[in-house]
Amino acid sequence: MRDGARLVKEVSATDGRQTEKGCLTINIAYNMDCVEAMRKMPDKAFDLAIVDPPYGINRFKNGETSRLRKYGQLKTVNDNRPDKWWVCELQRTSKNQIVFGYNHLSDILPPTPEFVFWYKHQPVDTYADGELIYTSFTKVAKCFDYPYFGTCGADQIRIHPTQKPVALYEWLLRNYAKPGDRILDTHLGSGSSRIAAYNLGFDFVGYEIDKDYFKAQEQRFKAHTAQIRLFETEPQQYQQEVKESLSSQPGEGGSGVRATNVCRPVKTECPMNFADRKQNQKTVRTA
Repeated sequence: MRDGARLVKEVSATDGRQTEKGCLTINIAYNMDCVEAMRKMPDKAFDLAIVDPPYGINRFKNGETSRLRKYGQLKTVNDNRPDKWWVCELQRTSKNQIVFGYNHLSDILPPTPEFVFWYKHQPVDTYADGELIYTSFTKVAKCFDYPYFGTCGADQIRIHPTQKPVALYEWLLRNYAKPGDRILDTHLGSGSSRIAAYNLGFDFVGYEIDKDYFKAQEQRFKAHTAQIRLFETEPQQYQQEVKESLSSQPGEGGSGVRATNVCRPVKTECPMNFADRKQNQKTVRTA
């Protein structure tokens, strides 16, 4: 625990979303030490905790020369490995837990039959094929098959060296959370978990101890919610613009210029042809 982290440094404005039933969800983030926060929480305050803590694997041993340095400082995303006290508080304050990096944190996390293997389709031999994710559930193991390397599978905005895609968090929420669940993330980082919870209508509380990463995820979250609201609050206006653009033909009272500022997201495919991977690569690497 860091000195001077006993008080809340900064709090985001509560920014929820109206669900289909008309209920307003809560979505808020705190710039503070998560352990200090959890110690003040009642037992089982959250239904599910989804956390991507530092693994402490010396991944960024090259420091300033690391190719990931451009996304931010590397100390808090590598060195501040959680301990058993953090695990105890996480288990006390949440009914179920999902923790990334199980292959590196198995010494502080309990055994589980229902882990998740995130298969990344890494084409480089020196990188792991995927990542193990711990869950406290007790059914069968699952696989999340989602290519993720370089820019393939990455979110459009990247602000953190170990940033996970929003699609991963959305998959976890769809598979392990129930409608009305309260979600906790003690290591908010890039804020991908927060965005996923917002997209799917879950109550969410997140904590990030680093001031710079906290501000960066705040900006990312505000930009995302502003875009979502644009499409949610103006569907009729959008439909009217489309009708006007289609009816604006020469000889029909229009100028003949179609609307060009009406856009929608376009699905892109990864250019990598996975069939070209080495045929003799049979061992799945998780280190």
